[in-house]
Amino acid sequence: MIGHNCLIHGCELQSGCLVGMGATVMDGVVVETGAWIGAGALVTPGKKVNSGEVWMGSPAKFVRKIRDSEKKEISRISNNYKLLAKEYSDIATKDEEITK
Repeated sequence: MIGHNCLIHGCELQSGCLVGMGATVMDGVVVETGAWIGAGALVTPGKKVNSGEVWMGSPAKFVRKIRDSEKKEISRISNNYKLLAKEYSDIATKDEEITK
């Protein structure tokens, strides 16, 4: 999941990672499945953010491991975003059909 107003450039974001709002992830960075980048963080070139880690700051660095309660919450939020995306997509499709 990628938050609003992020700059993502030449990096690898694996499935199930989280990039907080306004974060910058630069060239050659790998953010593994289940890793989190904090809002406003700057992940400098070539870093590897391992699964289950939280990185924050500018420049970003490892802060701590993700808690089990946080894993459940991000899963809930991710599922909610998927439902909203489908809802908006369905509305857009209906609008296109009406204007034809």
